[in-house]
Amino acid sequence: MSDEISLRASGLSTGYGSLRVLWDVDLAVEQGRTTVLLGANGAGKSTLLKALIGLRPLWAGTLTYEDQSIAGWSPERRIAAGMSYVSETGIFAGLSVEDNLRVVATGMSGATLRQRLERTYEQFPLLASRRRESAGALSGGQRKLLSLAKGLVRDPRLLLMDEPSAGLSPLAVGEMVDTLAQVVAQGGVTLLLAEQNARVLELADVVTIIGGGRVTFAGPIEEFRSTADVAEQFFGLARPEPSAGAPEET
Repeated sequence: MSDEISLRASGLSTGYGSLRVLWDVDLAVEQGRTTVLLGANGAGKSTLLKALIGLRPLWAGTLTYEDQSIAGWSPERRIAAGMSYVSETGIFAGLSVEDNLRVVATGMSGATLRQRLERTYEQFPLLASRRRESAGALSGGQRKLLSLAKGLVRDPRLLLMDEPSAGLSPLAVGEMVDTLAQVVAQGGVTLLLAEQNARVLELADVVTIIGGGRVTFAGPIEEFRSTADVAEQFFGLARPEPSAGAPEET
């Protein structure tokens, strides 16, 4: 287990206007590991990701990235420092596939951009075959792949991804999980995924659950799976079988 913390929020609170959405959230994202942020619709997952990337101000608490306080940083400065954010929609439907990728490459030299595009098309060959087509013509699963590719163009060290499974068929969800697993296997990027689909737990090293704007559980995936009441409450997962010789609960 890594002892390095990529991103840490302590006592984070934020909201919209006079409406508070998050209360005293503590979150630690370990470098090189995948943290899955679970919660139902309206739990505050998306708001938390927006606060982490700088799209929502901190009302209270602290936020550090690679041991630097970033609470006052703009989103652009956070991205330049190695963070990346993929929203639930994540694409510009009116632009071509390649122009979507170029949008996030602002400031890159021509040579670097060409190298990054070539690498992206090697990693996502379907996008290569449709690079000149409108992103709006892609299927839901293909749009999600394009969103992920956009998030990776700048070689981030930390990728925040909101609801990668949203709107996808079960088959497409499985394909997205497989693609994310390949990204993890290649190394070099830490993932924080906000989700409500239990399938994404296949990727998790650490699980954090948000309910009603507060953290209700945080721990390794093994602890989550062994905590029957937590697993059953949120996802209807099967209660772990008792070990041999151990009495069953009554």
